[in-house]
Amino acid sequence: MKLPITLCAAALLAAFLGCGGSKPDTTPAKSESPKSTGIPATPTTPKESSLATTESVAPKVVQGPPEAPQRVNNDLRTLAARLVEKSPQGSWRINDSAALELEKLGDEAQTDLVALLGDAQTEARRGAAYYLLAKFNPNDAKQVQGYSALLEDPEPFLRGLGLQAVRRMQKSDQAAAVPRLAKMLIASQEPIAENRAALARLLGSLKKDAAPAIAALTSGAKADESPKVRGAYLVAISQIAAPTEALPAFRQGLADQDAAVRLVAAARLRQLKTAAAPAAEELAQALEDGDGSVREVAAEALVEVGAPAVEPLLKQVDSKTARTRQLAIACLGKLGPEAKAALPLVEKHLTDEDPEVKKVAEAVVRILKGS
Repeated sequence: MKLPITLCAAALLAAFLGCGGSKPDTTPAKSESPKSTGIPATPTTPKESSLATTESVAPKVVQGPPEAPQRVNNDLRTLAARLVEKSPQGSWRINDSAALELEKLGDEAQTDLVALLGDAQTEARRGAAYYLLAKFNPNDAKQVQGYSALLEDPEPFLRGLGLQAVRRMQKSDQAAAVPRLAKMLIASQEPIAENRAALARLLGSLKKDAAPAIAALTSGAKADESPKVRGAYLVAISQIAAPTEALPAFRQGLADQDAAVRLVAAARLRQLKTAAAPAAEELAQALEDGDGSVREVAAEALVEVGAPAVEPLLKQVDSKTARTRQLAIACLGKLGPEAKAALPLVEKHLTDEDPEVKKVAEAVVRILKGS
């Protein structure tokens, strides 16, 4: 037997019971633009002083395995060290004259510049990494090796350039970089929240290949200072981990101080269906959440859990909050025959002081008696 259409009077319950409403978007918004990451983009011309984004240009390089570090002409090292400098305001800027001199050297200097990616001088590494990023070739093993190593560089700016390059690498090279990427998931290694969120999306796209990052993602999903980052980490975990590995992060997410993160956690548990049974108690407690979207998605997740959700739901049927009683009883109705043992407790609310709870109880009693 179906619940009567008259129950649609309550907007929240109506959305849950299929009488209307829309489900919330539980995936954190993407922001892939270099402007939002705080990492300057590579220059398009020698005279350009702004840090504008460009398309990558395939360089003329010799393909092959990485070789031992070679000695680089000190003049080239000095030139690379001049390329990126701090402005009086503290932001990064391009030295036009150095950029022009590097362009005049042409492709012949590129092999030496790749070697500078591992140079002991920070300024030389910075200039080489910035200059070569516009010409990055994911098929060149030397460039891949050099930029991957920058993920562990002491300077945040260089780690950011390394991350930009990794995002353009082939999947196999991205997978090889996962241990290094995992270290960047904490704010002390990558201070820009947008970069950490973008990193989580990159790891999520690698699926099982990013398994070495699960522990760091789980820790960050709890401790990161940014709710957007915590939510992005939960999404990445759902893409990488098996249900049993993902459950601890989702359960802790239900207790997050930010409603958006709790919503992501509830939505991911809903996706797990019966595999989310160990979290049934936390989901039932989420019916008390102060955010309506979290309550609704938690209720939907409990219905997906099935029979193991009955006992936790029974604890909420007598809640002091009318909206919680209403949702708990509605969930039991959705479970149908699996919740038949709840009939006596639901019947007690045929005389509930709240008219909406009373309506739901009447409908669910008919369902459970007919099942």
